[in-house]
Amino acid sequence: MLKRVPKDSKLLVISDTGMFEEVGHVFAFGPVLRELEYLAHYFKTITWIGFNKPNQSHNRSYQKITHQHIRTIFLKSTEGPNITDKLDILTQYPKMYSIINNELKKHNYIHVRAPSNPALIAMHLSKKYKDKQFWFKYAGSWVDSTSYTYNYQRNLLKKLKAPTKVTVNGQWPNQEKHILAFENPCLTSDDRVLGEAMVSEKIFQAKPNYCFIGNLNANKGVSPLLKAFAGIERSAYDTIHVVGDGKLKDQLVAITKLYQLNVVFHGTLQKSEVINIYKTSQFITLPSKSEGFPKVISEALNYGCIPLVTKISCIDQYVVDDKNGFLIASQEVNHIKDTIQRSLKLTDEKYDTMIRTNHAMAKKFTYGYYVERIMNSIYDF
Repeated sequence: MLKRVPKDSKLLVISDTGMFEEVGHVFAFGPVLRELEYLAHYFKTITWIGFNKPNQSHNRSYQKITHQHIRTIFLKSTEGPNITDKLDILTQYPKMYSIINNELKKHNYIHVRAPSNPALIAMHLSKKYKDKQFWFKYAGSWVDSTSYTYNYQRNLLKKLKAPTKVTVNGQWPNQEKHILAFENPCLTSDDRVLGEAMVSEKIFQAKPNYCFIGNLNANKGVSPLLKAFAGIERSAYDTIHVVGDGKLKDQLVAITKLYQLNVVFHGTLQKSEVINIYKTSQFITLPSKSEGFPKVISEALNYGCIPLVTKISCIDQYVVDDKNGFLIASQEVNHIKDTIQRSLKLTDEKYDTMIRTNHAMAKKFTYGYYVERIMNSIYDF
């Protein structure tokens, strides 16, 4: 049962999410937009602050904002690798502060997506607006080693006081009362129905397919993953599907040619196309060095892809080794190879038990469950 939300309730969202305007329409990063579209049914308006990124107009992950309750405010994008870019971030802080502070005056319910530069400003301003309800959603790992700036924001969030709420990936001992474990949504009711149908039809074929879905960078471990497959008997598996793009693409193609691997590079795909990858794959592999809780794992659980994932952050709170998935000790090639070999030894019966267990667990990653948690555990209406 959801709490009744007052009709005049307005939500302010503070983020570094990418958005841009094109031909009179605003486009925003799809996964975040979908979350807000569900919340838009309960609030009179949602004012969404994000970064203007017109260079993303080619990116199919961005979707047009069509919900009439969502309006956007652009901040100048602050990113780049060199010292000039870093200094530019500092020059943008007064403008960002002014915009965020002005909007905070107009809203009682605030949702902040951290870690980010706008989130850092909101953390400090939350001490000024003690009568307003702040919800900070921390996307990264809450416990693993990280950069100085991320660690600084984590420490600030730990020190905030009620009624502020902070949601994190995973449940951790001796946690402050205002910090709550929280699953990130990615599944609709249609996804659940389709996933159930896929799970009921899937079998553990003699030569299974594996997939990787994510950015092609060093953190995600795609290079050692392909090198690990080079040490697996070629007749033991069929195809490795790689979905995503990134700066390592050329290097990965070269590794594939060197070891004569059967890899298909799909590039960036729409959600419906990614679902087809899950449908044809028995396993998803994600040997990351650092993560919060990747949404692709949640999707894989729903669609009958058993996860092979590194034991980092809160992942082992959902994936139990040899019970509903396989945990990789580290990004070392031998560790990844050993885990792949273990997955190849599954029986038909155990595979079926695993994917049915995972589909049931995936309910926690639905938008319905997400909205229910927000309305009943985050905001006090």
